[in-house]
Amino acid sequence: MNVPPPTTPLLQHSNPETYVPKTVAKELHNRGRLPVEECLHLI
Repeated sequence: MNVPPPTTPLLQHSNPETYVPKTVAKELHNRGRLPVEECLHLI
């Protein structure tokens, strides 16, 4: 079975001093309500 490569690199931020984790709280702040489909992926 062929597995496609990831769509995003596993290590996007190689500098720990500038790394900011992606959190649900930040996504809600930046985007407002999330679509139901995305919420179901969080469960």
